[in-house]
Amino acid sequence: MKDNLEKYIEQNRAGFDSEIPNLKLWATIEKNLNKEVEQPKAIQRPRKKIWKLMRIASAVLLLLLAGAMGGSYFTNKMNQNQQASLPLEFVELKGFYEGQINQGISQLTALEYDDKEVLTDLKQLEEVYEELNKELENNPTKSKEQIMEAMIENYRSRAAILELVLERIKKNYSNDSKEKNYGKSI
Repeated sequence: MKDNLEKYIEQNRAGFDSEIPNLKLWATIEKNLNKEVEQPKAIQRPRKKIWKLMRIASAVLLLLLAGAMGGSYFTNKMNQNQQASLPLEFVELKGFYEGQINQGISQLTALEYDDKEVLTDLKQLEEVYEELNKELENNPTKSKEQIMEAMIENYRSRAAILELVLERIKKNYSNDSKEKNYGKSI
C-alpha cells in the first residue's frame, strides 16, 4: 500500500523533471549549505587552542628528551674516562667480585632466602661501597689508592658473607635430606 503522495510522484515524474530552478535559487541554497557545514567559531577556537597546546607540549617533550639523552651521553663519557684513569688491576678485580656477588645473590634469590639480618648487612656494605665510589670520583690522586683498596675489601666482605650463607644453606639442606632418608630406612 503506497502512500497517495508516492503514487502521485510516480505518475507525474516527467512533469517534475521538466522544470529547472532559477540560478539565484541554487546560489542561495549553496550559500546556506556552506553556512551549515562550517563549524561555529565557538567550536573552532578550542580546537585551535588544543592544537597550539599540543604543539607546545610536543616541543617541550622533544627538548626534555634531547636533554636527557645529552646528559646520559656525557655521564657515560665521564664514566668511561674515569674507568680509563683507574688501574687495570682494580678494574679486573672489580669485575671479578661483582660477578661473584651477583652470582651469590641470584643463588639466594633462587633459594628464596629471606634472613633479614644478612640482607641488611649486605645492603649496608653496598651503601658504604657507593660512598667510597663517590669519594673516588671527588678525591685527588694521592688518596685514590686507599679508596680503591677499601672498595676491594668491601667487595671481598660481601662475597665472603654470601659464600658463608650459601655454605650454611647447603649444609642444612644436606642434613635435612640425610634425616629424611634415615627416617625412611627404619
